[in-house]
Amino acid sequence: MGAICYDKYNYEEGDYWFEQAIQRGAETEDIDADKKRVINSTKDENKRH
Repeated sequence: MGAICYDKYNYEEGDYWFEQAIQRGAETEDIDADKKRVINSTKDENKRH
């Protein structure tokens, strides 16, 4: 869910879902990789910042 929210530029909600995933046992390295993937795949430079 966090990655989907990040894809839609809803970072606050995405952070909430990433935090929920961590509480359920997700590795922080996996969360960081998802965030980087979404940000790096954003074509619009202004939205990327």
